[in-house]
Amino acid sequence: WETDAKSGRWIESASQAPISGTARDNLEQLAALYPDYAHKMNTAASVIATAVTAPGFKEAMKASYDGRFDYSFFMNPLWARAIHLGLVIIVFVAVMFLSRRMMKKYPMPRIVIRAPKIDVFGSKYESVPDPSDKNEAPPDNGGDPPPGTYTL
Repeated sequence: WETDAKSGRWIESASQAPISGTARDNLEQLAALYPDYAHKMNTAASVIATAVTAPGFKEAMKASYDGRFDYSFFMNPLWARAIHLGLVIIVFVAVMFLSRRMMKKYPMPRIVIRAPKIDVFGSKYESVPDPSDKNEAPPDNGGDPPPGTYTL
């Protein structure tokens, strides 16, 4: 089989007409076109025929069949499921072990996010900020007294 240069399709031969599926597709045509291959094929066929028809072949095959190892134990689908479950458990335990080891070796810092206070009417009208809140600067009242105090 070759690739045709014009069409890019597989063809039997660029120099000869196709043989497959025709009346010329027989042993005589094979022997005429490829004598070495036909001789090898004939030799292989005669070796197989001689071995199969030899005396004692049937008894040898029966003894071989009777002495074979019984693989039905391994062909049970339950074993495939059990092995699959075992592998899943082993992988799970390994991942848990490695993740705990990594968490001890590289601890994650605790991240605290504080929500900012919302000043609806502006910081001038809100309550006095908590002094423990380090993120918020004290409001600038522009010299006004603190909220909740009165001046006369």
